[in-house]
Amino acid sequence: MAKEITGKLVLNAVKGGAKISRSESFTIDMTGNSFSSGVQSIPNSGGEALVEADELGTAGYVFVKNLDSTNYVTLGSHASSNHTIKLKAGESTIFRAAGTVYGLANTAACNVEYIIIED
Repeated sequence: MAKEITGKLVLNAVKGGAKISRSESFTIDMTGNSFSSGVQSIPNSGGEALVEADELGTAGYVFVKNLDSTNYVTLGSHASSNHTIKLKAGESTIFRAAGTVYGLANTAACNVEYIIIED
């Protein structure tokens, strides 16, 4: 079967009379047949892998939502630093992983919801 993963991204911004809007849909093939999902506590020191490599072959698309009401979480490919994704309280994102994804909470541990689809 082909085109098993579908998604849609929408970004709108309006301020002071200026506005911008972008919408993008995608449909891609899923090579593997596994996924992992759940809610996980992300610590504020040391970093935490969202899913261990032996639980899922190769991470592909990743959805993450910060369930905390106060603190932000950063995500990246290293356990404790150089994270390029920041999710403020209640925010979510979708991206394609380039390896193990690590999370680090800002001030206190935060719960995140995640879905990781095998590439």
